[in-house]
Amino acid sequence: MPIRTETDHETEDLALLFVEEEVGRFDWKNNWPKIRAAGNARQRVEAWLSVVKSNHDPDKIIEFLDRMVQERSGRWL
Repeated sequence: MPIRTETDHETEDLALLFVEEEVGRFDWKNNWPKIRAAGNARQRVEAWLSVVKSNHDPDKIIEFLDRMVQERSGRWL
């Protein structure tokens, strides 16, 4: 499988997939801040991106998730 490169719409898609697979979609609003507080969010996102074979910028995914926690009520989409 070739490594995919970043596109304009891919950040949201990857961020939401990361939440479903790694953070937990049912309690993401509480889980994501705990991951951030643990100090290993970037490493976790990088490791996950490697598994899904994407060289997307992990910082963009982290920024999206931080915004999502601030802007959304906690309901999954």
